[in-house]
Order: sequence, then structure tokens, then C-alpha cells
Amino acid sequence: IERTRRKRPENLGAYDYYLRAQALTDAFTRDSVQAMLNNCLQAITLDSTFAPAYALAARAHIQRHTQGWVVDEPREHAEVLDLVERGLRADRLDPLMLGTAGHCFAWFAHDFAKGIAYIDEALSVNPNHAHAYLQSGVVRTRAGDTEVAIKHLNHARRLSPRDARDYAICQPLGLAHQVGGNPEMA
Repeated sequence: IERTRRKRPENLGAYDYYLRAQALTDAFTRDSVQAMLNNCLQAITLDSTFAPAYALAARAHIQRHTQGWVVDEPREHAEVLDLVERGLRADRLDPLMLGTAGHCFAWFAHDFAKGIAYIDEALSVNPNHAHAYLQSGVVRTRAGDTEVAIKHLNHARRLSPRDARDYAICQPLGLAHQVGGNPEMA
């Protein structure tokens, strides 16, 4: 009931910037990731209560981090953690925001317990959220809990069997099998 009460941002301009950012999520170039982040920041400026824009901005930071495009690591890590905290204040029931917060606390604050707690909260809010299961698998693999990671990543694939971003699930699934001592399956 609470999830159904949430609505799109009051400011349609914020939603427009968010959609522009979302269109760039799979481009994976330095410029597209920067544009994705800039669009999200514009959306947040227009509507500071729109949690999906915070989550997508944090995702841009995750992409910058994984691609090695971080220039000032301490500053950028502080920025992304501030973004997720503000996003959580904007909407504590948004499963994408909760899962992304968990991913960011694990990556940027090296706080796996806090990260897993947020991801588990995302899964309790929406037990059918494939992306939260993906985030769980990624974080749990890094935390060394490969058994649960593999279970969650396989569940993400079952929830979203035709996902255009299936590679984003297969890569951490292979890594979880490798770290878990099963190179053949990896």
C-alpha cells in the first residue's frame, strides 16, 4: 500500500532529466556516464524528493569506479555516500534506492554489514526486485558469502529471464563460482 502511494516527481522536468540519464545507462563511455550523472543531479536539483534520481546518480558513480575513471577518490566516495543518504531520506521504501545504498556502502565505505542490511531491506520491501538480488550477489561475493550470492544471482536471472543486461548478472555469477572454489562452473 505504501509503495502504491508513491508517485512520480511533482516536477516533470526532474522526471525528464531522470529519463535522459536512464537512456545512458548502457553506453559505458566516460562521457555518457558523466552525462548520466549530470542529468541525475539536475533532476535532484528540481526535485530533492525523487529517490530514483539519487539511485541512478549513485549508479553512475559505481560505473566510474568500476571503469577506473575516478579522479579524486576520497572526494568522490564522500559524494556518492552523501547521495545515497539523501536518497534514503527521500524515500526509505524504494527498493532500488535501498539496494543501491547497500552496494555503495559496501564499495565506497567498505561496510559490508551495512551494505547487506540495506540490500536485505530492499528485498523485504520488494521480494521480486531482480536488481536487488543482483546487488546482493555482487556485495555478498565480495564479502565472501558466495553460497548466498550464487543463490541470489540465479534468482535474479529467474525473475528477469529476458533482461537485456543479463551480462550484469552473469559476470558476478561467474566470479561468485570462482571465489567459491568452482572454476568449472565459473
